[in-house]
Amino acid sequence: MSDKLKMAEIENFNKLKSKKTKMQEKKPLPSKEMIEQRSKQMNRNEELSANMHSHVSSPALLCRLSSSVVALQRAPR
Repeated sequence: MSDKLKMAEIENFNKLKSKKTKMQEKKPLPSKEMIEQRSKQMNRNEELSANMHSHVSSPALLCRLSSSVVALQRAPR
């Protein structure tokens, strides 16, 4: 199709015949407050993890403590 034919189709397009659609964002971006809250939570988790690792001598104990922290993070608040 030539460029002239394409332009003619565009120029003759009738907007009134097209269907109206509602746009809805599927994955909205988080708000600034939500980003700050998540950042604080991640920093707290890193601090807890660092403190926990410095006091643990047994790998088995470390594993149990790590899984407890994960369970607490996933628990409903």
